[in-house]
Amino acid sequence: MNQLMKHLVAAIACTVLAIPHLVAAQTSISPGEARAIAKEAYTYGFPLVDNYRVEYAYFVDHENPEFKAPWNEITNIPRVFTPADTAVQKPNSDTPYSWLGLDLRTEPIVLTLPPIEKDRYISVQFTDAYTFNFDYVGTRTTGNDGGSFLIVGPNWKGQAPKGVKNKSSTSRPESSARRNPQPRSTEIIAKSRRKRRSSPAAV
Repeated sequence: MNQLMKHLVAAIACTVLAIPHLVAAQTSISPGEARAIAKEAYTYGFPLVDNYRVEYAYFVDHENPEFKAPWNEITNIPRVFTPADTAVQKPNSDTPYSWLGLDLRTEPIVLTLPPIEKDRYISVQFTDAYTFNFDYVGTRTTGNDGGSFLIVGPNWKGQAPKGVKNKSSTSRPESSARRNPQPRSTEIIAKSRRKRRSSPAAV
């Protein structure tokens, strides 16, 4: 665990440990209720901390073997993930990725996708700081014809340029594009989806 992660985890731990005492001293709730509140606070805050651990490795720490590219620069990974890729707990291991860390505090970013062959599959996933997926572009949503998409922060008040579609976001979202390495027909994609839906959940 690197020093940044140690500091972040320590900060969360100190805050969580202090909550029961602070709440119990200022209100009439029981220590058990205070502990439950602290647990919920930890559950709510941990994804933010763990996601920044990944973002720091991918977009900030140039010395990290997991580093992809600086903020607002796309990088394409010309291979599939292996057990050596440990920053993300479980990425797809059969899919080439492109990564883009977006810093939208100053201005929006326009992301342009080229047309993709109709028998190929692409998915561009947009996640916020808490790793919620707030949008997708690609085969299943916007199609394979490509296009330009404006990614904006929560406080942006401007208008999208003509022909550019607006995608709202948090100030530091992350985008990952998945490309199927070989052409796949719609029928094969549909079969694979049905198989995933019918598979039992992992224990």
